[in-house]
Amino acid sequence: MRKSVFALFALASAFEASACGPEFPQNLLDDRAATLADLPQRGFAREAASLLPAPDRPFTANERADWIYTEAVTREQVERTWLGGAAEVAALARGRADAASAYAAATGLPEEARRYLAGAAAYERGATGEALERFATVLELPVEERRHYGPWALHMQARLLAAREPDRARAAFVQLRKTVAAGAEDPLGLALDSYGAQARLLLDAGDVTGATRLYAQQAAQGSKFGWTSLLRVARRLVSDETALAAAARDPLLRQLVAVHLATRSDFFEGEDEAPELPDAALRFVDALEREKLDRVEGAGRLAALAYRSGRYELAARFVAMGEDGLAAWVRAKLALRAGDLDAATRAYAQAAREFPRDEPDPDGERVDTRRPGVDYCRVRGESGTLALARGEYVAALAHFLAANDWEDAAFVAERVLTVDELVAYVAQEAAHPSREEAARIGADLTPPLRALLARRLLRSERWDEALGHFDDATLRFKAQEYVDARRAALRGGRIERAQAWQQAAAIARVDGLELLGYEFAPDLAVWEGAYPNPYSFGYAAAGREVSSGSPVAHPPVLAIAAGPGDGERARVAASEARPDRRFHYRFVAADFAARAAELVPQRSQAYAALLCEAAGYVINDDGGLATGYWLRYVAHGAYLPWTGNFGHACEVPDFPAAAQRLRAERIAAVKRYVRKALPYAAAPVALVLILGVLGWRRRVSRKANLAMVSTT
Repeated sequence: MRKSVFALFALASAFEASACGPEFPQNLLDDRAATLADLPQRGFAREAASLLPAPDRPFTANERADWIYTEAVTREQVERTWLGGAAEVAALARGRADAASAYAAATGLPEEARRYLAGAAAYERGATGEALERFATVLELPVEERRHYGPWALHMQARLLAAREPDRARAAFVQLRKTVAAGAEDPLGLALDSYGAQARLLLDAGDVTGATRLYAQQAAQGSKFGWTSLLRVARRLVSDETALAAAARDPLLRQLVAVHLATRSDFFEGEDEAPELPDAALRFVDALEREKLDRVEGAGRLAALAYRSGRYELAARFVAMGEDGLAAWVRAKLALRAGDLDAATRAYAQAAREFPRDEPDPDGERVDTRRPGVDYCRVRGESGTLALARGEYVAALAHFLAANDWEDAAFVAERVLTVDELVAYVAQEAAHPSREEAARIGADLTPPLRALLARRLLRSERWDEALGHFDDATLRFKAQEYVDARRAALRGGRIERAQAWQQAAAIARVDGLELLGYEFAPDLAVWEGAYPNPYSFGYAAAGREVSSGSPVAHPPVLAIAAGPGDGERARVAASEARPDRRFHYRFVAADFAARAAELVPQRSQAYAALLCEAAGYVINDDGGLATGYWLRYVAHGAYLPWTGNFGHACEVPDFPAAAQRLRAERIAAVKRYVRKALPYAAAPVALVLILGVLGWRRRVSRKANLAMVSTT
């Protein structure tokens, strides 16, 4: 039992977890050349489900097809719904020894139930002939009186006839589907299951094409048994060279084999280890070349197979035969291989129009569930990669957002676009998106884009603009406190400015990730700073290797420069964090605290407390810088007993005491100045007095002389 539980856990873990930490979403910009050159393998189940169009009203699926999680609806549950408390009567009737006694025991039930239960009792006792007759009596009732058990009777008829009268069995399966389509209830999914049962009969009769068509119809309606049956048929065709050549001549089988060879169809053998294309792919491509086809159904699939096989001329031929999304996608790849950027851009645009945006995931394959419409999103993401190569930076952001690719979109928004370009884009596209705009750019990415811009504006000290982009009320309040502190630090007296710098430092340290942090490197705000950066976006090596996708058997050589150009590199350098350190806002906070320390008296308690705070903000990230703050305190500050645990246990700065000390220091400075200046000031004063006395005596003497002259 313990081994079984461990096995189930291991199986679940293989699909849900990675070896260390979270399984980071794959991005496209790490290896841009591979992104543009590779044609990703598509999931077999999704492709098989689209071999034939799905009907407007698909049949109900009731399959325990994943063998672990799905709880299928049971016969007992259905009968309790149909019959209520009388379901126990039905159970007793099934246990009777023969059809007649079962029919009698079911008295009180609807006639269709009594007749069916009689047939079921005969079937259980091995009386197949009588069982067939009893089931036939159910079908003799008027249509409106056999809406519950009529499909069950047809299903049992077909099963009993399959071995000895396959033609009649096939007719019963067809009638079963018609009955359900006409309105009969089918909670057990018998109509959908009948496709596979009928296909099995055709396979036994050698009609591979007919069986494939039925399996494809089944898969198109969401049956997991349908696509697994198609996979087995495809493997049979590929393993036989004669059958493979014959499949190249049949339109439906041709598509099935192409799907099998061009997708991760080894699902049960370890889907994550996509092997090189087998020799069968090359043999099949050769068979297609010999057919010299002028018109091909599903040309895109065949073009993809030829492209992945390195047969680029053949891929171009198939591309010319189709206008579906996959054909346009291959056309874009071929244009890039030829160096025609304009043609590639047009082909990508066509592919994006052809692929559905809300493509379902019928088989639960390991796809990124954040990205509905896997092919559409990948095509838009590659369009963004190409736009970057062309220097169309704003267009690249639009493509990545439409692809629901937040990793690459955030890099472009934060590091490639200028602040003004991002402000303009958000104002136009992500201010208050309508439903149509939400569908176009990915409404779920609008809030993080606005938050990213808010942080970038706050880092750029465009404070009023930043406040307008914090949509979360709590963050907006914190941002307002930060802005008020920064503005207060630019005016007023020294102590007031020191208090403002200290408040800004505390906010930057505590809430810096949400207010100032970079979405990816160096802060990783996207994951709350919990993990190292896994991406390089085409620049320096990242924290781990990131696969660019499925391998191409013969990787093409692109005739374009796919990596970052000079213009992009200059933009990325200009938007680099200052400092470019992990959790850069901690260093910003430390710098703010150190600025506050410069404004208070060095011998004050506040000076020591502020430098202690500065050291504490970075002590776990840069011990050398923290030591520098300590040495600055030792060189200039007063000894305080609590500083023995500097950087770890800091007192709250006593700004009132610092203000008193500043006033005292200023008064003392004036007194010292006066004392030093007094000896030098005495001589000029004495000279002024002497000159004043001499001048006075001169005036007095002059007046006396004038008086004598006038008397004479």
